[in-house]
Amino acid sequence: MGKEGKSARLGSLQRVSAFLNDQQIEFLDGLSRQMKFSGGCKLPRTKILRAMLSAFMEMHVDVSEVGSESELKERILQAVRR
Repeated sequence: MGKEGKSARLGSLQRVSAFLNDQQIEFLDGLSRQMKFSGGCKLPRTKILRAMLSAFMEMHVDVSEVGSESELKERILQAVRR
């Protein structure tokens, strides 16, 4: 599939910079390696992050009155456990 097909599937993409710690980077790289060695394909970090964000968007997490990153993390975990 050419660039037109890929663009239509992903929509308009914009570059976003994010700071991740070493543990988070190793987690993403480990997922990628696990995919490759279990018969799938090795996805880059950006595609893994996009998939995670897309899943998060469908979870309808209650973010009312969230005041910190750790509080948001707990709300996300609560939504996953439902």
